Amino acid sequence: KLDRVQTGNGRVEITFIDDSTVKVTEHSKLVIDDFVYSGKPSTSRMALKFASGTARFATGQSGKMNKGNINLRTPTATIAVRGTDFAATVDDFGKSLIMLLPEPDGSVGEITVSNAGGFVILNKAFQATIVSTMDSRPSRPVILNLTLNQIDNMLIISPAEEDKSEEEIAESKANILDLSELDIDYLANDDLQEN
Repeated sequence: KLDRVQTGNGRVEITFIDDSTVKVTEHSKLVIDDFVYSGKPSTSRMALKFASGTARFATGQSGKMNKGNINLRTPTATIAVRGTDFAATVDDFGKSLIMLLPEPDGSVGEITVSNAGGFVILNKAFQATIVSTMDSRPSRPVILNLTLNQIDNMLIISPAEEDKSEEEIAESKANILDLSELDIDYLANDDLQEN
């Protein structure tokens, strides 16, 4: 049974029976694919998809559900949690920004963000990655200069600018079609007039 949560101009917070919570901001869509809480960690499970907008997830009390039984996804990535909080923002094209957040006591856990292109591990507070498509590797993690209050008050989390090495720039250009010929104005070329 699927449950869909869609917000308009309001926000919603969902608390599951295992004490996991999901906060969903305005104009967001969340799909609860599966949730079974049996009281036994080994047979309890959760599957959520952050379809669009911004959501913040916090795992419940440790021991209530095996972390391997928690399946959290965006249209372009899968997120494996190890007892921690994170935020995900998904645009209309499925591009995802995923950020690791500190827990209420200040400790920092770890999440793995993966897809068909590869994976990255986030293990520092406010470390984030961007996943553009299902086949593109998650970007190299960067630490965003934000606070929890800023995150809680934002409609959309925007990625910070990062400096790329020459190697990364060359690699990204190698994957882009060369469209430079489209910038040439052939009508302005007067070579034919000489003939």
